[in-house]
Amino acid sequence: MSDQGSKAWSRCYYASFHKSKRSRELIEFVKCSTIFLLPYSPDLNLIQKFWANMKR
Repeated sequence: MSDQGSKAWSRCYYASFHKSKRSRELIEFVKCSTIFLLPYSPDLNLIQKFWANMKR
């Protein structure tokens, strides 16, 4: 996360373009902070488990 005092946030995934230097520069240029979301984990997603059981 860049600046804790920002009023606007940019939610980012762990895609390479979200982590690039240019993306960080653009986000900081418009005075936003960055929040990286947790990596996708189907084991922790209850709806994924539900549908996996329904398919059986």
